[in-house]
Parts: sequence; structure tokens; C-alpha cells
Amino acid sequence: MKPWVDMLGRVGRLDEAFEFVEKSPCEKHSVVWGALLGVCQIHGCLNLVDVVAKKFFELAQENAGKYVVLSNTYTAYGLWKNVDKVTEVMRESGVLICHQPLIKNTSSTKH
Repeated sequence: MKPWVDMLGRVGRLDEAFEFVEKSPCEKHSVVWGALLGVCQIHGCLNLVDVVAKKFFELAQENAGKYVVLSNTYTAYGLWKNVDKVTEVMRESGVLICHQPLIKNTSSTKH
């Protein structure tokens, strides 16, 4: 199902992709909603972003990566109140994004 959602979404047929997911037996799988959220971000389809995000997070609210996708989508369109709300929901839900430090090679050996 996810490949169909990706394919429809990437060619800009987001309404069809949304309808496909809603009517499919995979409606209860977060992966297809996550794929749809990603293509909504690519196309800037803000009218679907909120609906799709709600469906996705009902099924997989611990997925930090999709919170970032949602936040980045809102950021791209200057929807700062929405960005703040996503951050607040993440804090309240205990969802954390771990940043790993970059380890530099301090060796002075030349090859």
C-alpha cells in the first residue's frame, strides 16, 4: 500500500492518495499515513497536513521523526504557532529527539 501512496503523492495526486488510504484495509497502519504526511510536505499541501498528521499520531504518537516532518512543514510556511504546538505536544508526550555529537578525528596522521 505504501508504494501506491508514495507514487500518487509524488505525482501530486494527494487527494487520491488520501482517499486510497482511507478506503484501504491498511487504514490502521501508521506507515501509510506517514508516507502520505511526507508527500504532503513535499507538495506543501497544508489542507491535508493536519488531517493526515492527526491520523498518523493516533497510531504512532511515539514517532519523533514524523513530528520533525510536521514541524518542518509548518516552518517552511511560516506557521510558527503550529511549530510551537508540535514542540509542546512532543514535550508533553515525552517524545525526544536525540542529537548525537559529531566526533572529529583529531589524529594528525597523514596518509
